Amino acid sequence: LLIANSGSGEVASVYNVAHLAKEAGASVITVTANPEGKVANISEVVVHLPAEVWGPGKDTVPSIQPMGCLFEQSLLILHDLMVLVLMEKMRITPSQMAKRHRNVE
Repeated sequence: LLIANSGSGEVASVYNVAHLAKEAGASVITVTANPEGKVANISEVVVHLPAEVWGPGKDTVPSIQPMGCLFEQSLLILHDLMVLVLMEKMRITPSQMAKRHRNVE
């Protein structure tokens, strides 16, 4: 499973990693402000996070923060919540997580 994050949904490096993951047989979930973007188009699941990325966009919440800060902050909160839910459902403790942290570097 690859969870890809791309505000615009068009970032080449994110698209390339998602494409390689699919070629290797992985499922791809994309979190994006642009559910019609390139990365979303090759994903099995698309999570629309409607936070402003680089200026006003289609169906996004406007922000006075510059250059996508609202999207990045929203990602942090979303992923923290995902980890907490997964820890509970999988009955994983913080010490068990620490042993597996960065296990592919």
